[in-house]
Amino acid sequence: MTTSPNACRHCAPQPSPIRRFSPRSAPTRCPTWSPKPSALNAETQADRRSSCRRASFQPHRLRELRTQAGWSQADLADKIDSDARQVSRYEGGNVTPGLDTVVRIAETFDVTVDYLVIPDTPRRPLHAPTNALADLLAAFAALPPDDQAALLKALDALVTKTRLRALTTDAS
Repeated sequence: MTTSPNACRHCAPQPSPIRRFSPRSAPTRCPTWSPKPSALNAETQADRRSSCRRASFQPHRLRELRTQAGWSQADLADKIDSDARQVSRYEGGNVTPGLDTVVRIAETFDVTVDYLVIPDTPRRPLHAPTNALADLLAAFAALPPDDQAALLKALDALVTKTRLRALTTDAS
């Protein structure tokens, strides 16, 4: 059986034993052929490694959060439905927790998932604190225009009173 010199081993029937094609000599237009990782240039390999480092679990942060909370590994394991040996593996960097476990850890410590996964991310709370003023402003928008005007006048009077008090205190 003979094959065309432009065919690769994935697309064409197997060539005769006399003439074999290696993946490196195969044309790159073949949709099923891709280079082996060793055939990739150093820049591409470095990009793959750095992207893995950018988004991998940060075990030192887990240990830091646990010790700040004053918990043992067994205490944390109970809270995230795991066992102490597994928490030890997570903290040691021997095992990477699954996404569901990372989410449980984030919820337990009230930190964002990206804090646990991305190295240079600042610590932020997972759940934003409730903002009473924002709730009131949303309710304010639903009031009739006459009530809105009355509340604005009352608020303006309170602000003016506070400013006048500050001026008279500074003058004395």
